[in-house]
This record gives sequence, C-alpha cells and structure tokens, in this order.
Amino acid sequence: MRKRIHVSQLRVGMYIEDVEIEGEDSTRRFKPFLISAAGQVESLMANRLMTVVIDVGKGADVDPGGAQDIDRTAFEAQLRAVFSAKDIRQARECVEDTRPQIRQMLAHARIKASFASDAASAAVERIMSAAFDNAGALIAVAKLKEKDELTFLHSLAVSALMITLGLLICAES
Repeated sequence: MRKRIHVSQLRVGMYIEDVEIEGEDSTRRFKPFLISAAGQVESLMANRLMTVVIDVGKGADVDPGGAQDIDRTAFEAQLRAVFSAKDIRQARECVEDTRPQIRQMLAHARIKASFASDAASAAVERIMSAAFDNAGALIAVAKLKEKDELTFLHSLAVSALMITLGLLICAES
C-alpha cells in the first residue's frame, strides 16, 4: 500500500516510491529505494522536499507510536524555506476564499444529494487563479490540516492537483 507522508515522518526501513519536488521537470526519472541508513533520511530532508510516497508493502510504515500529525511549527518553517511569503499568503487567501464554496458543495452533496454548480464554479475559478500563480504553494498550504477541516483541505488539494495536471496536458498539446 502506498502512502504520502511528510518528510519528518521518514525513518530507516521505509521504501521510498516517489518524491514531490517543487518545480522539477515532469520528465524526471526517480528510482525507488529502501532507506537503509539515517544519512539517507537526512539527505532527503535537506533536499527541500515536502512529502514522499512510501510503499508499506516493501518497507516500514510510519511509526505507530510516534506522532502522526504534522508538526505545525516545523511545517510552517519548511513552507517558508521552499516558497516566498507572497506565494504562501496568496495560497492562504485562496484557502479562505474558497472555504464557503467548498462547504456549500459538500453540504449539498450530503444533505440534498445534489451538486451545487454555482459554488463549484466559484471555487474552481479561484483555485485555478491560485494554481496559475503557484500550484506548489497552494498544495502545500492545503496540507496544513486541522481535523475538522480534513475534507475541505483534501478537496482543495485534489482540485489544485487536477488543475495542474490539466494545465500540463494542455501545455504538451
């Protein structure tokens, strides 16, 4: 089973399936590997990575005794190291601007079993605008989850990823 985890959760024995590197060429080739030494963990953390994908079928899972939640202070520091203050501010504004539309869409789906197309259109327009500026910052800010915001932030992150994928497909055409 594959899992995306924050680099702070890495440990020896994990099998790294893929890495997420901001701004890297999409044609890159990543060779999966098993972390066999603490130095490899330190090297991955020094590469300004936000998250990695591990395969728990081929290596160790996250430490069940350790904290599963991302350390907010450390994550904020890493955000500032990877993205500019302007990018982070714009991403946070996008999250706040789209919160009402995403909540309305989820409420319509849950309560009325219908699709709130006006709310969806407004959210998509705002997310696309932010994704054009810096999709990486938007995705990273959306990963700062609070338990009651999990569904919202997940929806926002998936939207940003799909918009970015669409932009890449259009650019290649």
